[in-house]
Amino acid sequence: MANTAIEAPAPGAKFSPEQAPVTTPAATKKNYVTALNEALREEMARNPPPPEPEPPPTLKTESLVDRLSGDDHPVVVSLHPEASVKGFKEFLDKGYVRVKFTDTKGGTELGLKLDKDASDFSQADFNEGTGQARMVGSSSLDYTRVRCIANIDLKTLAGLGHLEKIDEAVS
Repeated sequence: MANTAIEAPAPGAKFSPEQAPVTTPAATKKNYVTALNEALREEMARNPPPPEPEPPPTLKTESLVDRLSGDDHPVVVSLHPEASVKGFKEFLDKGYVRVKFTDTKGGTELGLKLDKDASDFSQADFNEGTGQARMVGSSSLDYTRVRCIANIDLKTLAGLGHLEKIDEAVS
């Protein structure tokens, strides 16, 4: 075939494949994408998407230290492998006791270094396993130094306790 210009047929006229304009696959894809984008823009103009919903308000949750620093909460003396008044007394004599706050998710266990001067064991009869022991000890929770004050019934080795912040951060 000689190098001749192909004229476009008149509208509605039939032409042979030899007369059809030459298009490459890339040109065909570009035309398809352009037509698709135009159709999408027209559809978006007719039916705009709904506005995005507002995000739910963020709930300010208080820290675990703040929660346990409020009112008294249920606590148990955490003794392993077995809880007993004798074991409790041995830990008190060593100056270190573990206390578990039971009303938090999974429980919150703290190891307390006892402050024997602030604690009161005068109402506790360790030989009979009766009475109340008031324990005061320090620990850290979530990088905050705290003092724990717990009143423990020797019959159940459970009672009520709360935290007090000593200072804001642990170095």
